[in-house]
Amino acid sequence: MDLNTIFFGLMIIGSLSIFFFFGKFRASSKQRDRDDRIDWTQSLWKKFKSRNKKH
Repeated sequence: MDLNTIFFGLMIIGSLSIFFFFGKFRASSKQRDRDDRIDWTQSLWKKFKSRNKKH
């Protein structure tokens, strides 16, 4: 194993541990329960087509 493998391996392990540590926390209800939320039930392609028809 060379130094690059060790360095990038440690960086991957560190990044994953930070990601999973902060993944435990949840956004506040003020952030989650908003009136202007994105409607994720529609696909991106349908939104793109409907936007082009209006113009």
